[in-house]
Amino acid sequence: MENESADTSDALGLAEKLKDPKIKGRVKRAIKQQLDDMGYQRGSPEKYELQIKEKKAAAEVAIALEKQASMAREQEFQRKTLENDLKRQQIALYDAQGYQLAAQKSKLEADAALKIAIAKKDPVAIETAKTGVELADKEVNLSSMRVASAIANVNDQPEIASDATLEQKVTQGTENQNFQAGEKRRERKTALDLVETGEKAHRPMSLTTAEDKAGRVNPVLAFPKSFESNPMPNLDLKPGENLFEGYQRQREGMKLPSQSAKFPTSTIADMPPMDKTAQRWRSHFATRQHTKKLDCANS
Repeated sequence: MENESADTSDALGLAEKLKDPKIKGRVKRAIKQQLDDMGYQRGSPEKYELQIKEKKAAAEVAIALEKQASMAREQEFQRKTLENDLKRQQIALYDAQGYQLAAQKSKLEADAALKIAIAKKDPVAIETAKTGVELADKEVNLSSMRVASAIANVNDQPEIASDATLEQKVTQGTENQNFQAGEKRRERKTALDLVETGEKAHRPMSLTTAEDKAGRVNPVLAFPKSFESNPMPNLDLKPGENLFEGYQRQREGMKLPSQSAKFPTSTIADMPPMDKTAQRWRSHFATRQHTKKLDCANS
């Protein structure tokens, strides 16, 4: 499309040269031959100009449609990214619960080892087992703290998700409005230019016809939906499967779309401004967590 736009600019320059009364016949023939090779029908310089501007208008519409599609793909990617960021707190709760289950399992094993050592009346084994029990107790306590923190984070999600999705809706809505406004300005300018050029070429063109050639691009882009989360995830256990095994199996199936997502194909010039909602949400969430820790330390 960039090449086509450059070609129409070159063609307009050639058509303008044909208007020069000082230009020699041999040069005129060369210019017309070049315009022929570019696909334009022979005629007066004004008729050449009209053809070129009609082709240029069609190229501009194609570029606008590509930008519209690029914006739609980019904004959909932004919505998926934000949704996945919000879901990560849910995944973190599963991780914390899995860690807690593993710690509880280690505690049971440590208690069993201590009982065996006491039964065998082995002083060295008893001391070793006691150390194992102490470490296991610490792991259980730490895992309980992690689960409590993860539950608190998940419970905070409805408010955070509502704020984040609202901010993203405003950001993307503004991008769409700016795109629409820019397109309307282009359409008005191109349509009037075609009408004026048609008059000069003795090929009158109505404003309606010129507007059709200028093209109307009306992107309709979806807004992000509010994110809803289940504060307490449930594990669906299979027959004979314990809680820890069920967690590990279900966790493997919880792959987020962003792990395989790819950025939409487009040029840098075609891309709308990057939506920073997800990034700001992560920063805001980290700040809230740091404030909570300070409050707990001061209380």
